[in-house]
Amino acid sequence: MALAPQARPQARGAAPKAPLHPFVRFLLIVLGVMVGSAVLATHAPVAAIVLGAGFTALAALYVAKADVRRHIDGVFGLQARRQTDKLLVAIVGGAWSFFALFMFGAWVASGGPEKAEAEKQARAAAERRASEAKAQQEAAARASQAEAKLNEAEALLGAGQLAQAQQATEQAKTLGASTDPRAAELQQRVDETVHRQAQATLPARHVAIADKAQSGAWSEARGLCEEARAIDPEHPQIKATCAEVDAELRKLDVGAWIAEANRAAAEQCDTPLAIGEAWKHLRQVGPADSGFKDAKKAAAKLEKCRKSAERTLGKALRDLMITQRTEWAQRYETQLLDSGLDVRVSLLGKYKDMVKIRWVLLGRATVHQLTKDGEMLQELQKIGFKRVTFSDGYFESWYFDLEPADEANGGAAALRGVGLERPIRL
Repeated sequence: MALAPQARPQARGAAPKAPLHPFVRFLLIVLGVMVGSAVLATHAPVAAIVLGAGFTALAALYVAKADVRRHIDGVFGLQARRQTDKLLVAIVGGAWSFFALFMFGAWVASGGPEKAEAEKQARAAAERRASEAKAQQEAAARASQAEAKLNEAEALLGAGQLAQAQQATEQAKTLGASTDPRAAELQQRVDETVHRQAQATLPARHVAIADKAQSGAWSEARGLCEEARAIDPEHPQIKATCAEVDAELRKLDVGAWIAEANRAAAEQCDTPLAIGEAWKHLRQVGPADSGFKDAKKAAAKLEKCRKSAERTLGKALRDLMITQRTEWAQRYETQLLDSGLDVRVSLLGKYKDMVKIRWVLLGRATVHQLTKDGEMLQELQKIGFKRVTFSDGYFESWYFDLEPADEANGGAAALRGVGLERPIRL
């Protein structure tokens, strides 16, 4: 009995790739030619001209000659495509080859890019020359204006109008004449003339100073002295008379400072700010001053006020710190009692600066847990505790010595802001 032929099992494996469509392959080739033509025309213009002419001629023959068209269709396998599609692609490819390769290559070969770059540089150079010419014209105009201002300044100086001459010279410098030797010369002449005129006023100024001093208007005399010294600090008459004015004013200042100190000690002894202000002035009195003895007596009065303020502020600070420590102990004990722990917190010492925490179940491990991060000890040190003791009330105790700020000098520290932290003494 004959057996029916059986179909062979199809071999497993990757399915064969479908071949690229002939028309798609043709389009890719044309696209590659079109893109490469621009690169070729830029780097090899002669070859681009030849290739462009060849592609253009081939495209023309494809359109015009049926036998050429059949041959090219056979090469690319395009017999089955529509004739209009093939002709359109041929026309487009030929036109692109002609313009991109032939025409652009000819433009590059004839020096087109160099000419374009040269024209661009020529335009830039022309713009620079125009800008430079404009800048030169503006500089020339400013120089002309500066020269005119210098001439004006010289004329004004000759007429004795010093302020106007100074102004014209400054305007000339602003216009660019700051490095002009003529401007420097004019400025020097203006300064010298002003100085000579000011020197000429010194005799009259000396008379005015002497009149003010004779009438007892010492403050006004001092103002006139400052003006005269600015003109000539070494003028003999001005120097001697103003020295007398300074000495008299010094006496007045010393007397005023002593009176201020005595008044502050008598009326504002309990006001550190007023005592500090009085001491700031009084401390300027020296042994050479005629009122030095009286100043020392006034300083002693201020020192009594300072000591009193130091004691008062020190006690207030101490009381405040004791209150803070007491409140902390009460608060901490209440907190632990609320948690169900029978803990007693006691304060020791004259100023309550030692604390003892007692709990019958307290042990070394518990003390370690309470103090290991240092937060509790830092808080206690901040409010002035010197020692913290943990105890079980019977057998064992653990203590920690702290280093708080010295409350004994709290008054002096409080007076530092008004300059009274040290004893007042001349």
